[in-house]
Amino acid sequence: MHPARPASRRRLPGHYRFLRGVVPEDTRIAIARYPGREKRMSEPFADSLTDLAKEISAAVAATELRNPVILGHSMGGLLATEVARLLLPDATHAPPTVIISGRGPVSPPPTTPAHTLSDEEFIDHLYTLGATPAGLFDSPDARALFLPPVRDDYRLVESYTPSSTAPVPVPIHCFAGEDDPTVTVEQVAALAELTTQRFDLTVFPGGHFFLTENLPTVGAALTRILEQTRTPGHA
Repeated sequence: MHPARPASRRRLPGHYRFLRGVVPEDTRIAIARYPGREKRMSEPFADSLTDLAKEISAAVAATELRNPVILGHSMGGLLATEVARLLLPDATHAPPTVIISGRGPVSPPPTTPAHTLSDEEFIDHLYTLGATPAGLFDSPDARALFLPPVRDDYRLVESYTPSSTAPVPVPIHCFAGEDDPTVTVEQVAALAELTTQRFDLTVFPGGHFFLTENLPTVGAALTRILEQTRTPGHA
């Protein structure tokens, strides 16, 4: 949040359109669009999360932004930390503030990575997360359109190795869903080890997609964080 042009609010991808109505009107919002998805569908997928973080950090560094707030949900939570780490040497920007949502510490690769499952097994797994509309993958065309990028998200996460394990000197705010089947509140709380600065955790009702299930309270939490970044000398 914060970078890009105010007009970018009208072009937000579906998963982040909710931001338009829950953060202050003067907040500038820019969304990272990953290669191989949406308007970048014709591009090859990124080789790794680290490569993707390098691309995003370069884009942020090229803006006029001076006080970035980086919000990442699920896989985006891993990216948020990597992007923040890459932005730290950039003297033209203040150290970023990071918001990690629905993500715990990096875990060892699973014995059977989800991205290697058959289509049917992978679809069943997606349905367990609770936000995939029933029947979405019944059509072969829908499978061809939606499955490859989602499967690649899992590949990126399941093959991810952090560029560093050292804590970052930036504030980290974490959001967790109390009934998230992918990560426990305790696991999200363990992300306090990622920072040498301020850390706080906010727990919301709901599962993995709790952000859109709690718009008023999520909006209040985001607004509070944004206001803190605008306060001189905030920690």
